[in-house]
Amino acid sequence: MLVVMATIAATLLGTAAGLRSPHSAGEWSAIADMREGHTINSAAALNDTLYLVGGTTGSGWNTPLAYHPASDSWTPLPPLLKPRDHQAAAALNGKVYALGGVGANANNTALQALKSVEALDPVTRMWSLSADMPTSRYYLGAAELDGKIYVVGGMETAHTGRALNSAIVYNPTSDTWSPIANMSTARCAQRQALRCGRRHRRWPWHERPQQRRSLRPSH
Repeated sequence: MLVVMATIAATLLGTAAGLRSPHSAGEWSAIADMREGHTINSAAALNDTLYLVGGTTGSGWNTPLAYHPASDSWTPLPPLLKPRDHQAAAALNGKVYALGGVGANANNTALQALKSVEALDPVTRMWSLSADMPTSRYYLGAAELDGKIYVVGGMETAHTGRALNSAIVYNPTSDTWSPIANMSTARCAQRQALRCGRRHRRWPWHERPQQRRSLRPSH
């Protein structure tokens, strides 16, 4: 997991101390270990730093981190306002967003899918709430494009939910969400990538490559 995350950092950020991307060198190289293992988290790159948010560790589930390629080091970040895992992350306009996921209910008696969205300002090192998504969802995909965040798919109810085919877009200027065209197939646990102005979802393990879809945003 550490090596995979490190190579993502190299791919997104260009270079990192002691790390070579498989796209250029054909091999993987290790970077500094995190302080403890993380799982079911998400990551976003912003200003030559990789931000790891959400997920769980051996000591809890609210321990976000920042990786600095220049110094090959990790530093802790302030905890999210709402601990969560199975969320998505995206970077936009100088902030890192944690979207949806699974967290405890108001009474801390059960887990529930979340529709809340938080944004980290790396300068002030403070999290703030953004507008909720219209629908609670976890195992969702998210990516930034043209100054907006696009969210697709996911599941709507913790552990017993159904996969979603809906997609939405976040406008940071108005702090609002709007629906966009539904996917032809409901899906969860997908990943999004950007290429040539289109959003491409990397298919889950149980889907065939020919089931990939892309959508060109309207302007």
